[in-house]
Amino acid sequence: MKSGLILAGEPMGLLIAQSEGTLDSVTGYDLAVAGAEFNVAVGVARLGHRVTYMTKLGNDPFGKRIIRVLNENQIGNEFVAWSDTKKTGFMLKGRVSEGDPDIFYFRAGSAASTLSVEDVGKIRFDEYSHIHLTGILPALSKSTLDAVNLMFDRARQAGLLITFDPNLRPQLWPSQDEMIKSINAMAAKADIVLPGTAEGKILMAAMIRRKSTTFTVILELKS
Repeated sequence: MKSGLILAGEPMGLLIAQSEGTLDSVTGYDLAVAGAEFNVAVGVARLGHRVTYMTKLGNDPFGKRIIRVLNENQIGNEFVAWSDTKKTGFMLKGRVSEGDPDIFYFRAGSAASTLSVEDVGKIRFDEYSHIHLTGILPALSKSTLDAVNLMFDRARQAGLLITFDPNLRPQLWPSQDEMIKSINAMAAKADIVLPGTAEGKILMAAMIRRKSTTFTVILELKS
């Protein structure tokens, strides 16, 4: 019986400030790894399940750190591709004792944004039972949008259980209308959709004006 989870996303280098202050004033950062899909992969792997992660990394220190963390958590990396011309995205995150920290991204034109349908073609979907996708990777470029849509189609053909976290990132899409249209189209292909409450309101407001589609929606209460 086939089993295992496959995910695709953009893991990023994460530099966390060692002290409070503005990002330009602190004098030290700790290095970690960030990414919505990456966090799910690590959590599921630590529960003892077989997990495989698909992405594209730059041949740089951030990319090598990400591979190290994947290996430390026994997450399959056979579908991780490398680029010698594009860099791994990274982000700076402030440290605060209350409120939300400042965050600054360096991800435009990253290696992950060049992930393509050719990369997806290497996956044997019939070797897995579940797939988890989010709305972040398809927002990076036309290439990643096509790749993620193909993953949905191939996963459905192979009979995988598909979970989808819209994880709306309006700043990454050309427009909010295109974001809503694309995310809802992907959600319609999923078995379980996991929006936050505010995200659900944005997406469902558009859907009620269109033909209804059957899938399960779980609203997460995010504080």
